[in-house]
This record gives sequence, structure tokens and C-alpha cells, in this order.
Amino acid sequence: MEEIARKLNINIYYGDSSFRFGNNIVLKKSSKQKEWQDFGHELCHVLWHEGNQLNMPLPFRDLQEWQSINFAHHFCAPTFMLLELKDVNVYNIMETFNVDYCFAKKRMGMFVQRIFNGGVVI
Repeated sequence: MEEIARKLNINIYYGDSSFRFGNNIVLKKSSKQKEWQDFGHELCHVLWHEGNQLNMPLPFRDLQEWQSINFAHHFCAPTFMLLELKDVNVYNIMETFNVDYCFAKKRMGMFVQRIFNGGVVI
């Protein structure tokens, strides 16, 4: 996480909640898994979004949050790396990518859905 932030010229700080401002990401101190997942979420805001969400209409804020949640799942457990696993299951995703159970379960569902929709060639 620190290496990625350094290469992207992003500063990481710790506080009472997770958010970003400019090229700064503030992470809520938590488990390493949760911090990694939050980093992926906030990284999307840094790379894709501009402005202050508090000043945006709710539908636009909801869109940005959906984009960041989706981005975090693909950033923290990339499809090309999932394809390299011998057995793609929730526990292997947790172990390989250092994410928690709920995150791994959601990512597994996204991966399976993509395969069934023909988006991934195995």
C-alpha cells in the first residue's frame, strides 16, 4: 500500500474515518485487511473523482461511491491474478489478497458473474 501510494505521489495518514482530500488519503486505523480495502476505495476517489462529495447531488455521490466500491474490489483482488489461482474460492481470495471474508465473498461473486457473462476467458 505504501509503495503504491509513494509511486502515485499520494500521502497516507491515519484518522478517525477514511476519506481523501486532494492527493491525500486518510485511513481509519483498523485491521490490515480493512486498511487495504479502504485504501483501494479511496484510491479510486483520488484517481477518478474531483470535488467535494458533500456539495454534490445525492445521485452523483451515490454513483461515485458505487464506482469506488467496485474499483476497490478489482484493485485489491485483480481479475488477472484471480485467474492464476488454482482454486478460486473465498478463503483463497482472503489469504492471497489479504482481504476480509465479506470483501472476498463479494469479489468472488463478481468474478463468477463475469465468467458466466462471458467477460473472462479461462
